[in-house]
Amino acid sequence: MKFSFKKVLEPLIPLHDAQIRVATKVKERLKQEFRDEQNRRSRKYQNPMEGNGNRDVTPLQVAINYVVAKGAVPVPIIKNNQEAEELLGCLGWELNAEEVGILDSAADLCRR
Repeated sequence: MKFSFKKVLEPLIPLHDAQIRVATKVKERLKQEFRDEQNRRSRKYQNPMEGNGNRDVTPLQVAINYVVAKGAVPVPIIKNNQEAEELLGCLGWELNAEEVGILDSAADLCRR
């Protein structure tokens, strides 16, 4: 019997699409939060080594933060420096209730 990736992966498409949408929302939210913080601190000395608000947010980072938001502890496997850097990108932010709701709804679609 031939194994069909389509049969296994196709039901997960709504969740993957939601991860991409949430990654975009988080990136925009973090940019706005960074701009707001810069405006609040505009009269103070700015350290040029601080973040620039252009953080990339990936679907993997969304997935890991979703696991955390649900009260679990993710245990990712890291094989190289690139994966370690992407994992570090999960730190310093979390999903808000709206973003978790989007992912919850998509996960519900995958269970049908």
